[in-house]
Amino acid sequence: MVRTGDTHPLLLGDRPRAAGAGNFRCVLHGEVDFASREHLLAIARDFEASGLPRAEVDVAGVTFVDSTALSMLLTMRRTATDRGGEVVLVAPGRRLHRLLTIAGMTALFTVDGSSTD
Repeated sequence: MVRTGDTHPLLLGDRPRAAGAGNFRCVLHGEVDFASREHLLAIARDFEASGLPRAEVDVAGVTFVDSTALSMLLTMRRTATDRGGEVVLVAPGRRLHRLLTIAGMTALFTVDGSSTD
C-alpha cells in the first residue's frame, strides 16, 4: 500500500504535495511492490511536475519492497539530481537498507534516521 501526503499520510490514491521549505514529501507504507506500480509512477510524476529539487520519502512504515519501488526511487533521484537536489529516505528499516545495499544503491540516497524493523 502506498500512502502519500505532507505531514499526515493520506489515503491510498491521494497525491503527495509540496511540504514547505521547497521539499516534496511522500509517505510509503506496507508492501510497496509491483501491485503499487501505478501509484509509485504517479508519485514520481508528481515530483517531476512539482519543480522542486528535494524529495523526502518517508519509508518508516514500509514492510516489503521490490525492484518496482527501487525503480521509482531511482527515477525520483534522477529528477532531483538534474535540479541540483537529492532524495532523502526518512527512517528506512533494515529490510529496505539491506535491499539498497545488495543493489549497490546506498550511496545514492541521503538517509534521515532509521526504523527498527
